Amino acid sequence: MNSIKEHFENFTFNMMKPAYEKFHRTDEEYQEACSYLQVNRHIFDRIMKSLAIEDSEFMVDYVEKSCYCASCSNQAMYIEGYRDCIKLLKELEIL
Repeated sequence: MNSIKEHFENFTFNMMKPAYEKFHRTDEEYQEACSYLQVNRHIFDRIMKSLAIEDSEFMVDYVEKSCYCASCSNQAMYIEGYRDCIKLLKELEIL
């Protein structure tokens, strides 16, 4: 039998995908940032190619880890939002 924690994790995982998709479609600042990255990708690539191999590898690793940390933080905040909602509903004696 699945635990409540497993059900909660499955539920939040299934709810995050459409939430992120909606965010990507509707948030103008996010879309502007993505556009900036796309337009300037060639500059980034040129700079990366000009670096020594060790420096380039470090930069790739650093950017990947930075993105991973941001992604983990976003997921944690999303899940915490659900927990806060449940606490609020309990406080209001709805649950």
